[in-house]
Amino acid sequence: LQHIIKIFNIYSASLINELIYKLTYNNTNTLEIDIDKDICYITLSIILSVGFGLDMNDTIHSRDIRVNIKILLDEIALRLGDPTDWWYKICYYRQKKSSEAFKKVDLFANRIISDRLESSQNVNNKYRDLLDILIDANSNNIDNKLSSSDIKDHILTFIAAGSDTSSSAI
Repeated sequence: LQHIIKIFNIYSASLINELIYKLTYNNTNTLEIDIDKDICYITLSIILSVGFGLDMNDTIHSRDIRVNIKILLDEIALRLGDPTDWWYKICYYRQKKSSEAFKKVDLFANRIISDRLESSQNVNNKYRDLLDILIDANSNNIDNKLSSSDIKDHILTFIAAGSDTSSSAI
């Protein structure tokens, strides 16, 4: 739990610095900031750090993966809001955008899991993350092994479920 508090503090400080930067170097005459989006991205950074053991400040494609996860979360919220929405069914652009986002997130998760399974250790070695726990539980369970797909599903569920709750709490 101590490492989660440290991660939270690091990314919260990052959010504050980002907001200060936006307010200081705002080139418009307005002080509008989309704080919901900023909080969502910081929350995703925290959850990805805890789930996959990634430092989202160092990951090359960290912004891209957060944007794509946010697209998927927005789609989930839209579909849950009204699953019979006829407009969604005919909106090709939304379907294409969410399909592309899903492919990128799926590829990202598969790559992280396969890399970790091959190395059989957490690369950051600072703490055990959720992926470490799932892999360890899987290696100790001979009768009911999880597939890589099952592990990915658990991690992505953790990310989806935790992001909305956590960003609301922040």
